[in-house]
Formats: sequence, C-alpha cells, structure tokens
Amino acid sequence: MSPEKIAEKAEVYFCFSNYAKIVMTNNIAYIGSSNFSEESADNFESGFISKDADFIEFLEEEIFPWIMPSVIPIPACILQAFLNSYTQR
Repeated sequence: MSPEKIAEKAEVYFCFSNYAKIVMTNNIAYIGSSNFSEESADNFESGFISKDADFIEFLEEEIFPWIMPSVIPIPACILQAFLNSYTQR
C-alpha cells in the first residue's frame, strides 16, 4: 500500500451526524457501518457492496449532493499522515 498514491487520488470526508461509511470508485461501492481498524475487529457490523453502475451513479447524483453540506473535507496531507501511521505498524 502506498499512502502517497492513495492520498493524492482519494476524496475523504467526515460527518459528525452519520456513522455509515461509503467507500467507492467509479466501478464499485461499499456502504455500511464497518470500521476499517483492528480496534473494531470483534464488532458485528454490516454493509453491502454494489457493482451496479446505475446505483453508483445514483449515489453520485442524488445522495452525495444531499450529504455534502454536512461533511468536513479531510485534506490530503492529513489523510497521508493517517495512512502512514497505519503502514508503519
């Protein structure tokens, strides 16, 4: 994993009022509650993965505009520092 490459290309946002995660590319989307950390490895979480192009387009065109006013963008330098801390473990 190369934190520099991920941080340059990723857009990361934080929302205080929503616990759900949306992780996606142009081809696949994950929506769920799972944390991506060792601390939550024993928790029961749920989510789903979709490769449906129409659903991914719906997320981009309908859901993101609704969510975006309540999120805080995470700068690439902060994301890179976070990713570096995990790859150095």
